[in-house]
Amino acid sequence: MDMERYEELFREEASGILESISLDIIALEKGDQEKLEELFRNIHTLKGMAASMGYEDMETLSHKMEDLLSNVRDGKYKINSEFIDLMLKCSDMLQTLFENTFGKKKKINISEIIAKIDKFGKTKNFGDKPKDTGNLIYTVKIIIGGAPEFKGVRAAVVYKELSEHGKVISSTPIYEKLINGEFDNTFIVDIETELPSAKLKKFIEDMLDVEKVEIRKSKVKNKLPSKETEIKSSEVSLKGNVGKQTKGPVYVRVKMDKLDELQNLIAELIITKSAFNEYMNTKNQSMLEDAIQKISRLISSLQDEVGNMRMVPLEEIFNKFPRFVRDGAKELGKEINFVVKGEQIEIDRSLISGIYDPILHILKNSMDHGIESPQERKKAGKNVTGLIELKARREKNNVDIEIFDDGRGIDTDKIKEKIFEKGLLSEEEADNLTEQELFSYIKLEGFSTSSSVTKFSGRGVGIDAVDKMVRRLGGHLFIDSKRGHWTKITIRLPLTLSIIKAMIVSCNNALYAIPLENIQETVDVYSDKISSIHKQEVTVLRDDVYPVIRLRNVINADEINNGEILQGIVVGDGASKAILVVDNYETQTEIVVKNLPSIFDNVDLYSGISILGTGKMALILDINNLI
Repeated sequence: MDMERYEELFREEASGILESISLDIIALEKGDQEKLEELFRNIHTLKGMAASMGYEDMETLSHKMEDLLSNVRDGKYKINSEFIDLMLKCSDMLQTLFENTFGKKKKINISEIIAKIDKFGKTKNFGDKPKDTGNLIYTVKIIIGGAPEFKGVRAAVVYKELSEHGKVISSTPIYEKLINGEFDNTFIVDIETELPSAKLKKFIEDMLDVEKVEIRKSKVKNKLPSKETEIKSSEVSLKGNVGKQTKGPVYVRVKMDKLDELQNLIAELIITKSAFNEYMNTKNQSMLEDAIQKISRLISSLQDEVGNMRMVPLEEIFNKFPRFVRDGAKELGKEINFVVKGEQIEIDRSLISGIYDPILHILKNSMDHGIESPQERKKAGKNVTGLIELKARREKNNVDIEIFDDGRGIDTDKIKEKIFEKGLLSEEEADNLTEQELFSYIKLEGFSTSSSVTKFSGRGVGIDAVDKMVRRLGGHLFIDSKRGHWTKITIRLPLTLSIIKAMIVSCNNALYAIPLENIQETVDVYSDKISSIHKQEVTVLRDDVYPVIRLRNVINADEINNGEILQGIVVGDGASKAILVVDNYETQTEIVVKNLPSIFDNVDLYSGISILGTGKMALILDINNLI
């Protein structure tokens, strides 16, 4: 068989299974006994997949883990920290073996982890074999589901598993036809095994893509397999050449109805193209106008569908953190209850990889300098087990990712001391700052209130880097805290970075884009109604006082006399609103967002750049930083 065509499928499926294995082990540690069966199924599935691809070390280790779980499931040993630690080490080794399937293979020695499993089993009296009750012969009819092009691989996995739990006497069709997929999704095997029929049936039904199993006592007498059906385990493993790909491709799972809709849209585009051809022959103006309207509608629909296909759930990265928090808490000698919520919320795939590091760094801070030791918490009258929550929620066209801990909070007095120490403000000026204004100083480069450096980042150390990473993704970082009680850090991200609706404005002969989600309304601003409070221009609009921000001042352009009535845009949301004064409104349109060049890394004013239909460039204003 040509195994290269199956490697990408294996990697796509195995990646998700490995992640589930790690999460199941963590859930077991927390007392979720229902995860035991799920963990067993995941490891069993991985073992079969590894066997079908010829990854013998992965298959061997999975089999050993199955043995451990089987003995736990049979009540020979209870789950404790020693068992969980061993299973997590096995999970780590499986991940290492999986990553080794990409590109040039390295020799990885699994003997050490196998020895640990064997030692653990002997210590806990594992491995007691049931008494020999005599073998039975069954005829088993198996129906395979899943993608038809992979039914040969699925059948080979089933065959291999049965070979390990008995002796396959014969199969219909013969093995060579099975592995080549030369059957109509149904095949029959005669097997001699010590398993009772009910257990054998359950064992087969738990295999990947097995849709139906029928078992009856066989009329076949016990005999040696024929040459056609005698298969060594090494042959059943379907060894094949490894691809030369150095890194794995990135996959996005797409529902079939989405592809159907995409195909329908393309079909309509083809029909509309024919209408254009007809216009070229007839010069019918109404036909041209109708075709242009259809093209515009179809392009919008196509854009929406492709955008939906790019959306992936946050669980792709959220699922990586329970293990990290568990290990970190153990290392720090702290008890932490880690809760994840909203992991099903979807964002654009381009944001997924970029948001991992900021969340990781904030979690480190929460674990190391947020959550107190059990002794400190008990003394403060708190539950000795600290709480860290990672949750996501939709906010209009944004996603808020919130990291909350019920630890010691942020000491605002220390922030004031550091501000004065660095010469940023006088003591009096620092005392006049609000809590939110004080928290904003944590995002300054090198600003830290931590008196010691540990393996994990101190509160505030590196927050400037986190802030930069978040802003590079078009997002914003918000910090809130109550000293002695809690800290909450929120990362606000757009749902997508690719295409947004924006208002184009001009200022000093340059174009700027303002995302429509940041705009409340456009207003006339009367020059004689603008006054100054604490060096900040303000004006009154419908009995509310608004700060006035002149874009010319922001970009350091010369002031000009625009007359008595200025063109203003009410921007912001909630409590943070302002009126942005521009030279002219130009148009409202959809724009394609591109990342800023590296020279803009230290500029907070802009979140991106776009090339307009006219070919001109427009810088996208970062309204949250502007106001």
